Amino acid sequence: MSEKTQPTFLCDAMLGHVGRRLRSAGYDTLIDGGKLSDDELLKQACNESRLFLTCDEEVHQMPRGADVLYLPENDEESWAVKLARNAHVDWMLAPFTRCLDCNTQLAPASEDQRALMPENIKKYGPPGIYCRTCDKLYWEGSHTDRMRARLQKLKDLANA
Repeated sequence: MSEKTQPTFLCDAMLGHVGRRLRSAGYDTLIDGGKLSDDELLKQACNESRLFLTCDEEVHQMPRGADVLYLPENDEESWAVKLARNAHVDWMLAPFTRCLDCNTQLAPASEDQRALMPENIKKYGPPGIYCRTCDKLYWEGSHTDRMRARLQKLKDLANA
């Protein structure tokens, strides 16, 4: 049995919050910064075999070569369920393995990078993770507990 390839996504600028949530769950997700036209976004999604996520009903109804999923912008329950059902998103796939800012896959922090962490985290916490693209260091704390709980909530909504 072959391993199923995980879906990849491209979010329009209005769904940046959805894109960041997908990244936090471990999915390769690009987020438009509002610089590209709808046609350019659809072309990019098609060329890169990404599912294009939009809250723009006009784009959703345009003839296109890319796969497009319409998501309501501010209805977390609805988009969590739609993504789970239509794109087989597992909200607990691989939490905190991608940079929330640039989408790069994170790597374990080196000893030099860990030296930059706060003392209480460095001495007692788990090892940090690092984004080589934005030179950003991440570590677990109460914020990751809250984020993990939110991802679990999305998974529970999708499985209800």
